[in-house]
Amino acid sequence: QADKNSEEGLGHWFAMDTYTDLLRSAVSSDVDPELDQLETYLKEHVPTVWLLGKTGAGKSSLIAEVTGQSDVEIGNGFEPCTAGITQFQFPKTQPIMQFLDTQGLGEAGYVADSDIAEATKQAHAIVVVMKVDEPEQSSVLDTLAKLDKHHRERVLVVYTAAQSINNTLETDKAIKLLNRKIVKTLGGDPPYVSVDFIAQSNTDKLGDL
Repeated sequence: QADKNSEEGLGHWFAMDTYTDLLRSAVSSDVDPELDQLETYLKEHVPTVWLLGKTGAGKSSLIAEVTGQSDVEIGNGFEPCTAGITQFQFPKTQPIMQFLDTQGLGEAGYVADSDIAEATKQAHAIVVVMKVDEPEQSSVLDTLAKLDKHHRERVLVVYTAAQSINNTLETDKAIKLLNRKIVKTLGGDPPYVSVDFIAQSNTDKLGDL
């Protein structure tokens, strides 16, 4: 399984150099470097990652892997952003990144249009999270189909629970099936990686996306 790369993707948003450059830009720009104004500038430019996936896909595990926070801290750290979107900021005070989650995705009666519009407006990157052993992903694919060309170019994919099938050939087949569906929906082939958070398999590749 060869992982594909993009010039500026998930690894870019999770690299500390990003925030060093951000701070330097704030201080050297026309922004008054007084602390309160600097904090306002940074808050407005916090990289935002929209985690797009069904409940149980591994979104919280992805955040835990990236931030080093415990599952409990992450579970307690999500706060309402809109009626259907929650956000997790890290760290809690003076955050350097934030994650969005459209909670109602796939639930009966949930109309996602307004949440999709809000999430795409905020997101610097859209990370699709899918479990390898769950081929039914219509709610996620339907959401991807609503993205415009600009946002489709910001999509990255993380396939989770890569060792749940216990057969390498079947795992590869499942990933290829899901990836074909995504490529068909987006009209393009986004960068992806397959990981297993429980087995800690391939998690070091997240920063290479």
